[in-house]
This record gives sequence, structure tokens and C-alpha cells, in this order.
Amino acid sequence: MVQPRAHLPYREFTTTTIITMPGLSLWLSPPPSSPTCPALTKLIADLASTHFPGPSPAPAPVFTPHITITSNIPEDKVDPLAVVTTVAAVATAPLSTDISATVVDTGPAYFKKIFLRIAPVSGLLEMARIARENFVCSFQPELDEPSVAAEIWLRAEYDPHLSLVYTDEWPLSSEKLDAVSALVFQALAGVVDSSDDDAAIGKLWRGGRVELVKTTGPADTWQVLAHCDIK
Repeated sequence: MVQPRAHLPYREFTTTTIITMPGLSLWLSPPPSSPTCPALTKLIADLASTHFPGPSPAPAPVFTPHITITSNIPEDKVDPLAVVTTVAAVATAPLSTDISATVVDTGPAYFKKIFLRIAPVSGLLEMARIARENFVCSFQPELDEPSVAAEIWLRAEYDPHLSLVYTDEWPLSSEKLDAVSALVFQALAGVVDSSDDDAAIGKLWRGGRVELVKTTGPADTWQVLAHCDIK
């Protein structure tokens, strides 16, 4: 059974808020048939309407639950279906695609205000590496070795997470953090598998759906261009 934490971790950061994502983003979303999918979808909507309705400076948007595999994919250089099928095909045994959340965390960045940290399992990391090499680094002529650049990015920058709130509001009060924490754990208590000792929250799903999304503009206008389910 998932137990609520006393409070969310609170950290001080300095950053510049970004409210749009350039180019295309590649997501791993929960399988539509998984009980986690509607639970996370409802949680994101409930957090936005209950705790972030505005006006700081605008209400938090509602969006599809997902883990970003990589972003900055140039729209004019890729075939959307080829991208998702290539990356989904990577996630095969013995690589693990058991997606688990380790902790609820916070930060000042618009797209990572409140989020679940995701355990960096082998299947997810390999999808990120292959996607970055083939659909980002390969289109950057200044890089002599896209594979090396992708490996460096994976080790130094990739931070698997599942965002729950997009907002400019910062800092967040301790009272709001406590209320949000309680809502998160309440929403996940009935759907996560908490038998994984390495994950403080538990397993969210296995496999998932790889989606290529046009993430320019406001989150409520983002468009899925192609998807492929992991077999």
C-alpha cells in the first residue's frame, strides 16, 4: 500500500521558465488498458483544477501523462511513423520496461514543477539513447559522432520523470505541497504495484505506448503525430 510522505522535497533553484517545447517530443505513455492511465489522467486534471486554477499567471493546463524519451526532434527531417516504430522495437527482452516511480519531486521549471521521478530501467534508457542518436544528434552536423554525443547526453542530462503539473507558480507553499502530496498518493494507492523494493512509490506499468508529439505552443494544443505500442 502506498503511504503518503510527510511533505514533498523542497529545493531552491534558479532557472528561466520555458513555456513551449521546440520541435517534436518523443513520449512513453502508459498503455491505454492499464489502470494507471486513467488514474494519472484524472490526477493531472484534479491537481490543475484544485490547486493550480490560476492566475499565476494562468491556470495549469491538463495534458496526457507521459515520460519524455527525448525532445528537439526536427519535424521536417523525420517520418513520424518510422520514429515511433524504431524506438518501440528497441524495448524487447531482456531489457526491462517495468516503469516505476521512486519519489514525488518539485522544481522551479515550468515543465517540471511537480513530477514523479522514474527509475532509469534498461529499456527506457536504451529507447532514449537510440532516439537521441538517430533523430536528434544525427541531424546536427557539428557532431562528428552522433552515437558518442547521444551516450554523453544519456549519462549527463537525461532525467526520466513523469510531470504532474505545468505552472509558473514558484515557490510553492508548504501547505500546498502537503495537500498535493496527499492527493498524489491517494490517486496512486489503488493502481501501483508497491512490491518493487527499489521504488518508493511502486511500479506504474509495463511496456507502454511510444508517441511522437508536436509540442510547440500551449500544452492543450499539442498534437500526437504517430504512436506505436510496445509489444
